[in-house]
Order: sequence, then C-alpha cells, then structure tokens
Amino acid sequence: MYAHLRGKLTEKSPTRLVLDIGGVGYEVNIPLSTYDRLPETGEEIFLYVQAAYREDSVTLYGFAGREEKTLFNLLLGVSGVGPKVALAILSGTTVPGFCNAIIAQDDKVLSAISGVGKKLSQRLITELKDRVASLGDLVAARPGSTINPEAVNALVALGYSRVQAVRAVQAVQGEAKTGDLETLIRRVLKRISSG
Repeated sequence: MYAHLRGKLTEKSPTRLVLDIGGVGYEVNIPLSTYDRLPETGEEIFLYVQAAYREDSVTLYGFAGREEKTLFNLLLGVSGVGPKVALAILSGTTVPGFCNAIIAQDDKVLSAISGVGKKLSQRLITELKDRVASLGDLVAARPGSTINPEAVNALVALGYSRVQAVRAVQAVQGEAKTGDLETLIRRVLKRISSG
C-alpha cells in the first residue's frame, strides 16, 4: 500500500522515528543502518516503507535504501522470522555483508548477529541462498564492495547462477590482484572448472 514517505523528521531514536507529513505524525520502526543515515530533527527525509497489517494495528517499517527494504521482505519470507528479527538482522549487518554471508554459507557470521542463533542462521542460509540473487546487483554495485559486478554479469551470461558467479569472483579476487576484467574472468573460469 505504501512504497515510500517524504516528510519532516520530528523525533528519532535508534529503533524508531516520527515523520510529520501534512501535520500527521507517522511512527516508523527502523534498523540501526537507517538511523545512522538520518539528518538532524527538523529536516526533510525520504524513506522506503513497508506496512505490516494486523487485526488491531498497522505498523510501518522504514529504510534509507531500497536494498534494505528488499532484504527486509526476503527475511519475512523465512520461517520463524518476523519484523523484529528482520530489523535486528538489518541492524547487525550491512546488506552486502548479509548477502555475502548467505552466499558463502557462513553461519558463524550470521549467528553473531543479535537475535540470530545457530538454527536460525542455518535456516536463513537454506531458505535464502537462491533468493539473495535478487539483491546480487545491489550487492555487487555497492560502493566499497569487493565483488566485480561486470565479472559476475559475464558469468551469469555464460549460464552460471548468480550465487555461483558471486562466490567464484569473490574467491579469485580474495587470492591476489587480478588485473583487468578479461584476466579476472579467465581466472574465475579456471577455478570453476577445476572444482
């Protein structure tokens, strides 16, 4: 129903904010990653939002970036993950960090997030390993990311899954300097073919 909101920030805390839109104050729950990007109160902000409807209430969840909202919705699709746990995950890691942990099947990184134990981290990996591909371009294109998006897209065009492509590119880039794109793709293909 709601995709985004723009209004004046009137209150903020690490877990929620109040957005004034036309004289109406909307309370919005937020992750720490969004709180860190908020300006001072009194300034205008733009938030991507997701509404959760219950019998007796409507709760709004807000995100500074579209990728956070997308990951929030993916997390809600996992058995045993509700809005509070999804916000805790978004507060405990970045979207690229989370996606990279899922792709690498690193349950230690995931279980280190507050509210996520060993069982839930394994369930997250099992249920999301093929679905984080929808965030692949966002993760690969994110500033500071170590994943070369052109190499990933080239491997996907060759028929590899996005998850397999991201894993292989990460592994090769982690080994040493790879030089140009052509050299990187050659090394990645060699790694994939050798097992």
